[in-house]
This record gives sequence, structure tokens and C-alpha cells, in this order.
Amino acid sequence: MRYGLLASNRGDFADRTSFPAQSSVLDEAALLHRVVPEYRLPPVSSCLFFCRGDSDIYRVVSTEGETFYLKIYRPPHTVEMAEAEGRLVGRLLENGASVVPAVPRYDGSFATALPASEGPRAALLFEAAPPGQLDKSDEAACRRLGEALAHLHRAADAIEGAPVDPLDPHDNVRFVERLAYEEDYAALQELKSRIIDRLRALSTDASDGDVGWCHADLVPSNIRCREDGSIVFFDFGDAKFMPRDAEMVRVRGSLRDHDDPQRSDDLWRVLEEAYAGLRPVPGRTGSEERYELLGALWGIRWIGGVMASCPLRMGIEDFNPDWVRTHLERIRRAINLA
Repeated sequence: MRYGLLASNRGDFADRTSFPAQSSVLDEAALLHRVVPEYRLPPVSSCLFFCRGDSDIYRVVSTEGETFYLKIYRPPHTVEMAEAEGRLVGRLLENGASVVPAVPRYDGSFATALPASEGPRAALLFEAAPPGQLDKSDEAACRRLGEALAHLHRAADAIEGAPVDPLDPHDNVRFVERLAYEEDYAALQELKSRIIDRLRALSTDASDGDVGWCHADLVPSNIRCREDGSIVFFDFGDAKFMPRDAEMVRVRGSLRDHDDPQRSDDLWRVLEEAYAGLRPVPGRTGSEERYELLGALWGIRWIGGVMASCPLRMGIEDFNPDWVRTHLERIRRAINLA
């Protein structure tokens, strides 16, 4: 990738080239002096790399000790997608949802475009989420989660969007081309096709018509608790306008304890009862089979997402050739396709 010639003060020239990177780590000082000042913040003292996962996160601290987080996405996540996320979070907040706010830029937008070796990267800045972790084994916490989720969906009801099919094959196997072995990719594709065929055979009207904006990735790591126990949601990078029963399936799967399924079912009923106190529970008119099959599709998508970030996590996590096969076998057993 050639960027032209670089001239020195001595009058000599050198090729100015850069080898494309799979993932760059952006300079902290450059972010502090060139990007952070674009946002409506109090005076800032530091911007330090915090962690990496699906995105890179930098901790920004004001001179008064207030903390914010700068999220740097990777391609193919675009600046337009990041801007839409910031605006969606703002609308949800205005409508009464409990979400972590995005910080606006001085020009009124939210996303910043950053040129990087691997291509354009997008940045969003957020206020800090509360530090409290969700105790998914606690009945009171599950009740509060059910209420907060109902408030989130109710806040989203007034926001228009373009519906997305939760059975879309591309979305459910995105990134899985990174699987290390061809036979694993073939097995995942075959399992995905069988699941979608079974879902489509249930009924063309299997969903109850409750369609709207969903967080679409409500795992415990995207849920926080304030000191009073109230729930806060964040990281809406995967938000979709889709049937809400698919959202409920995702939440149910993330709360499930495979070592104590009966306790998991009891806690899920507590969550549903709390949700039902504010709005009808999506999917209650559907079948348990639909719930299980949608959950299996989420499992496949999760495998793909993990494998997508594998090259960025090698050396810090232990992935071995049996990892994918073990998780695929668990999905098959859960839906009686072993």
C-alpha cells in the first residue's frame, strides 16, 4: 500500500509505504489531542488503552476524575453504523429507557471517522456504565431485569426502523469463514440450514407480531447495575429492528445455567412475570420449539463472532481444534439433532 514519497529537510527522498494491518492499535496521545477534543466534555487529563475485544476501548478521564470510554470499531463496522447507534441510544434515553448515553460531538454528531492501516475506523464516546455486575442467579435481579427490558422495548416502540429477518442466513453465520477447518465450516452451515428449515416449517406466522428495535446482544457483559440495583443497558452496536421474541430468546439463553436448568427456568418465569407487568411478553403465543431453535441460531452466531475475533485474541485465550466442535455438539443436543 503506497502513500507516495516522503521528503526530508536534507532534500533526500524515501518510499512512504505501509503494510496493511488486520487490526491496528491507535495511538493514545493522538486520540487525546485530535479526537477527544471534538466531543462535548469537561477538560480531560488522559486517554489510555483499556481493553480489546470486538472493538478497542480507551478510558478517558477528566481533570475532575469523571470517566468516559472511547470505543473504536473495526471494519466492516462503518461510521454510518456508529452514528446510527449513537442516535438510537439518544432516542431510547429520551423515551425513558435505562441506557448508557453516548457523548455528542460539538457539531451535534456522534461518530468520528479515523483513518487506519486496515481501513476507516469509527469512534463513539460513551459515559461510564455503572460498575455493578448482574447476578443472574438472584431472583430480585431477574425481576428488575424483566422490568428494565420491558421499559427498553416500550421506549423503542416509538422509533421507526427497517425490519430484519432473524432467520437471515448471512447474519447467522457472519464471520464464520474464519473457522480454522473446512469440515467445521461445513458442519456449521449444515446445522444452520436444518435449524432454519425447522423454524420456517413451524408457521409463517410463528412470531406474535411484536416487532421493533432490540438490543440484540443482551448478554450479562452488556448489562450493569446501579448501587440501588436498577438495571442499565449498553453497547447497542448490534441493535436491530426485528421480532422481539428473538430478543427474549437471546436473554433467556444468556441467563441459562446448564448445571441447574430447573433453577434457570424458575428465574426466567420471574423475569417474564416482571416484563408482563408493563407490556405483553413477546413469544408467549409461540411454541417452546421456536424458542429453542432461535436460541440455537444465536449459539451459531456466537461461535462465528468469537472466531472472528480469534486472530486478535491468540496468545491470550486457549482456542484448540475441538473448541468449535464441542459447542456445535452442545447445540445439536439442545435441539435433538445430535
